[in-house]
Amino acid sequence: LDSEESPKEISDDFDLEQDFITRENAQTVWKMICQKDLITTKIFYLYFILGYKIEEVAMELQLNVSMTKSRIYRTLREIKNKLKKEGEE
Repeated sequence: LDSEESPKEISDDFDLEQDFITRENAQTVWKMICQKDLITTKIFYLYFILGYKIEEVAMELQLNVSMTKSRIYRTLREIKNKLKKEGEE
C-alpha cells in the first residue's frame, strides 16, 4: 500500500471461509466452462462476465437466441450435476 492509500474496510459480518469457498467454487466452475467448446465458453464470458443480455450474446456470436439459451441452461445443468456428484464422493 502506498502511504496515501488506506486499506479497504472489512465489514463486521465478513466470513473469510465462505468468501474462500465462493472463490474456489467460481474457479472450479470457470475451469469446467473452459473445457467446453469455444462457442459455449464465449457465451458464458459475454453473458456472465461482461453482463451482455442473451439477445446481445446471440447477435455478437451470430447465433440464434434459442441456441444461446439452450447452451447456457444445458451447461449450467451439467455443471450443477457434476458439482453435486463430486460433493457426494
